[in-house]
Amino acid sequence: MASGIGSLVSNILQKSSALDDNVIDDSLQKLEKKTITLKGQICEIIKAEYINFDSYVDSTVNLEQKLTELTAEYRRVSTRIEQELKGRLLKSTDKREELKGRLQEIETRIISVEALASVYQDLESSKADIKAEKFVSASQKLNGALLKVEGGKCEAKVCRALVQELTKELSSLNLRLQEEWNRAFMWTPRHVHDKTTVDAACGFQLKVHLKPAGAITHLNEVIIAMKIMDDTAKLWPKTVQSFGERLLAILLKPTVLYPELRIVKSQQDNGTLVRFEGSNDASDTIKMYKGLETIFSVARSVMPEDCRAEWAQELGRLTFMELSDLIIKHRLSTSIPKDAAQLDEYQTLIDRTAEFEKTLVTLGFIGEGCTPLSQYTNDVHIHVAAMKCQDLLTRARSILMKPIHDTVAVKPQEVLKALAPLCIPIATAMLGKDGEEEANCKGMLDGLTFEFPLCQVSKSVVEFRDLLNQILSDCTHCVDCRHTSRAAAVQHNNCMYLAHHLFALGYQFYSRLPEQVNTLSTTFVDQAVAVRQLGQDCFTSELKKQSAIILDSLKAVPNFKDVSSPGKGEEVDKCARHVVLHLTQLSRVYGEVLPTGIYHKSIGILLNLLVTHVVNAILALEDISSTDCTELSRIVEWVVKSGPSVLLGGVETLNTKICPGWSRLEQLATVLNCGLQDIVNAWDSGSGQLAKDFSALEIRGLVKALFQNTERRAAALAKIKVRGATSNKVYDVTKEAVLWDFRKEGAAEQWDCITDKDVHGFSQASLEPNGKGTGVVFHGTLSTAIPQEGKATHSGYCAIRSRPLKSSWFDAGTIDLSEYDEFELKVRGDGRRFIANLQYPGLARKDDVWQCFVFTKGGPEWEAIRLPFSEFFLTHRGYMQDKPFSFPRSEMGTFGILLADRVCGPFRLEIQHIKAVRNLLTSSESSIF
Repeated sequence: MASGIGSLVSNILQKSSALDDNVIDDSLQKLEKKTITLKGQICEIIKAEYINFDSYVDSTVNLEQKLTELTAEYRRVSTRIEQELKGRLLKSTDKREELKGRLQEIETRIISVEALASVYQDLESSKADIKAEKFVSASQKLNGALLKVEGGKCEAKVCRALVQELTKELSSLNLRLQEEWNRAFMWTPRHVHDKTTVDAACGFQLKVHLKPAGAITHLNEVIIAMKIMDDTAKLWPKTVQSFGERLLAILLKPTVLYPELRIVKSQQDNGTLVRFEGSNDASDTIKMYKGLETIFSVARSVMPEDCRAEWAQELGRLTFMELSDLIIKHRLSTSIPKDAAQLDEYQTLIDRTAEFEKTLVTLGFIGEGCTPLSQYTNDVHIHVAAMKCQDLLTRARSILMKPIHDTVAVKPQEVLKALAPLCIPIATAMLGKDGEEEANCKGMLDGLTFEFPLCQVSKSVVEFRDLLNQILSDCTHCVDCRHTSRAAAVQHNNCMYLAHHLFALGYQFYSRLPEQVNTLSTTFVDQAVAVRQLGQDCFTSELKKQSAIILDSLKAVPNFKDVSSPGKGEEVDKCARHVVLHLTQLSRVYGEVLPTGIYHKSIGILLNLLVTHVVNAILALEDISSTDCTELSRIVEWVVKSGPSVLLGGVETLNTKICPGWSRLEQLATVLNCGLQDIVNAWDSGSGQLAKDFSALEIRGLVKALFQNTERRAAALAKIKVRGATSNKVYDVTKEAVLWDFRKEGAAEQWDCITDKDVHGFSQASLEPNGKGTGVVFHGTLSTAIPQEGKATHSGYCAIRSRPLKSSWFDAGTIDLSEYDEFELKVRGDGRRFIANLQYPGLARKDDVWQCFVFTKGGPEWEAIRLPFSEFFLTHRGYMQDKPFSFPRSEMGTFGILLADRVCGPFRLEIQHIKAVRNLLTSSESSIF
């Protein structure tokens, strides 16, 4: 139908151009009729289709209702099924859990039964091994069985019984091992009393039963078993300690204490016998050394080859120090020459002592280095001098006690023999001189120049002159003994002690001595400074000598490259252990003599040489393999662990105040055992602990050496940035803080000027810029005139004093000096003696002041004067306090400079700056005191 309409329209349109109006009207009418016809047909079609659709809709509604009913029924059935299945599932789950628990219980019981069977098997097997003298196997099995029981692999009910049985068996094995050991080494007597006579010591002996074939192998079996038992019974250390104590008490001590006894070694059918034999001739120290060498040689040879090194080292640790004390006390001290003329004869004993120590080093009982014996013999000059001083003091005291009126005549024309070459013979002077004699005597003194006139003098004076001649004569045979460590430390203490009391004498007797004495150019105080400097120079020289020794030892391993290669790690270990041993021995010497603070700093400075060498050697490596890193970590951790043990007194850990580079070493030990991210976290953008001890360049170099070139490494390096100027300096050994810089404008306004005008005195002073921009000048006129007004009995002082400071790093008007050792004053003075004053708000009395003398040289040049904190002494209103007080560094209130030298007239002191300084090398060696 639609196609017919389309063809009709198209026909009309095609012919439209040829049609006229009538034709068009006819065509429209036909079209209209055709449209009405089509409309009717369409309506009939729609009506028919609607009837069909209506019946279809009715059937759809019915289907929807049926579907809803089926869905509801399905849900009801599903719910019932779910409920039923859920109940059954819960029951099956509970059953499953129950079965699972029973299965685990069965497995546990099976494991427990297996463990019990294993323990029982080990227990029975160990009993058989003990009977068969297979001690190593028995100890391993018993230890393994005990670990199984203690590890909870057996039921708790039977654990106690098993532990008791195993403990019983272990005790039985311990007793058997001790019996075997005692059978091998038979001591007579078993125990020694403290008080032993010569006759009793004649019966002391050690019998070693190792002659039968296989005895050494059997002893090795016993030793290995003892070491295995260390975890439970500590049997081997106890055995070694017991052997060392008996060796010392039964053989070594009598050899030293009783010269009448001679050590004898003999070979018998069943072993070796070491015993004492009486002698009519007392043995000298050289023969004693031979006997001791025999004892140590036997003690080492009885051990199997594999155990000898460890055995000898442990025995040496247990016996050598006490043996050294005995030798020094009973032999070496009694062999000291009576005077300096016999020192050459003592050299034989010194050489034999060194040979004895070398023998012990070869046998492995002691390490290389200076020991108490060689140190004592090398200090013979000190001992001779001490004995001589005691004798001289006794004789001098006796001479001074003699009456003055007991006189003797002094002959005239008595010329001192020492000056005779300078003088013309008396006969020639009296008879006259011819031309030739006059030429020979040209430039010589008259023979009568040194003649003492005839008179009477006390006999005590003549004896005193002879005593002085003898002292000086003995001094020509002596050498400088300050090269020894103990002597240098003692001399330092002596000088400090004398300087301290010279300060005290100056204050104590100043007001009581005559005016002529007080106005002398040299006073007690002047001598105190010279004596103190003498002690400091002596001990500083000692520290430099010890530093050179340690540095020479460290030259053996200049770098740590390929440290994991065969032999290199052992070489580094040997070098580090040698340095630590040297410091340990030196620590014993210093620790007995020096004050604690100086002792800690001295050993810390020397230990820092090892620490710095280790740190620098690792930082210098460009590539560190994983094996090298493990070995380096082990070396660093050993130094960290061994460092505190160098100091006496049980110091648990070190710090930068004792050892400047210690924090760097600890941080390096951490870096060697952590990853990239840990290093970045420790760096913390330059504000972490790692950044406080290392520069960015050092950490970057270490990261490049430890880790491969990856994106993660690049990212980590990007976070470790180098900021500002860098330096190749590994550790900044100098630390300082400028307290007052008088070159700045207005610096003088922070200080107050004080004179005795406050008590009506006549002194005048002022503090003002020097006009050159280089500092301030403290100048004026000092007057000691006593004012008429008031009650003052003394006058004459001028001073300047700082005002309390407040800054971001000063706390509440005080200055924290805990990180520093001394003050540095850059001044230009007039040669007068000033006094530095420190006041502290926390002192108990208002007038307490810490003081230290400041000696200026005078002249046009600036000088930097160091004032160590240790030189400040506490005074109260000008009087030194008798009790010792520690210098408080944490909160200084004010700093002042005082002039009160009782010399009237003008004075002038220019000051450029005042610093607080800590120099960890030079200052810690000199101002460490």
